[in-house]
Order: sequence, then structure tokens, then C-alpha cells
Amino acid sequence: MSYDNYSIQDVTPATLRLSESLLKRYFNNMYSGVIPYSKIEVACNADDVLGFIAYDILYIDSYNPLHGKGTEFIQGKISVLLVDSLFRFRGIGSRLLGAACVNLIKSKCNIIVFPIRKYCRSDYIVELLNKFGFYAEDEIKEYWKYESLCKKYKCKVCGAPPCKCTAIMFIKKI
Repeated sequence: MSYDNYSIQDVTPATLRLSESLLKRYFNNMYSGVIPYSKIEVACNADDVLGFIAYDILYIDSYNPLHGKGTEFIQGKISVLLVDSLFRFRGIGSRLLGAACVNLIKSKCNIIVFPIRKYCRSDYIVELLNKFGFYAEDEIKEYWKYESLCKKYKCKVCGAPPCKCTAIMFIKKI
């Protein structure tokens, strides 16, 4: 497996091959093989997937009583950024995050949100997010509780649903 020759590919869940070991391990462990995201950027070489980032674009309509009309608010939500442990600290995560941010900005998102599990927070991820203009806005207890119950995934810390992990909400305003 070569690190030097890899590419970032924009794929959709429908076109993604789950035969790649990193993706298969992640999605089979978390979601029984189902991919619950609308956009995925994948870093891969000829042999395997080295990492991926999964995100969604959320269109939110809100009624403004002062103007008597609704305002469309477009939010990007990054759910997963994962690089295979053999290929970390080589710029792959930076390229994946950069590609996702570019696509979310092109989609006219007003804000990008990236919830990070408090127990997973490392200086490296905080430094990476800060480099791309994200900042820690707030903490939300039991952030993944509803999602874990609906999608029936097992949290690495909590085990079977419900997930009780606290999220640190990293925000990038556009």
C-alpha cells in the first residue's frame, strides 16, 4: 500500500463499494452496513481506502415574524472524519476536511457544524479544526441519544443504545 499516490474522490452512498476494509469495518460496526449520509469524500489509493469524511447538507426553513416570511438556512453537518491508523499524520485528514468544506461552501451553507465526542477530543483534531476556521461553541449532553436509538448503533463508550456521550460542537461560520 502506497501513501504517496492517493486521490480524494467525491462519492455517494449508492456508488460506494463497501468492500474497502476501513469503510466496511466502520459501517458494519456502527450501522449494520447502512450508510446514513448523503455525501462522502474518500481518500484512496490503488489498494484500499485510506480515510473518509461523511457529511450532510440540511435545509432549514424558519419563519421570521418581523418580515412575515420564511428564511432558508443551509447548514452543513460533518458526521465522521476517519483516517486509517496506518496513514494518520500525513495530511489525509486535512485534505478530506478541506474537500468537504469546499463542497459545503459551494452548496451555499451558512454554517458548518462538526460534533466531536468529548471522549475522542484530541489536541490534533482541535488543531485541525481550528486551522480550517472551526471553533468550539458549546457542549451538548447525550447528543447522539436519539440517533443511536433510531439507527440502533453501538457507541464505543456506552455500548448498546442509548448513547450518552457529550458532544463538543465545533462551528465554522461562512
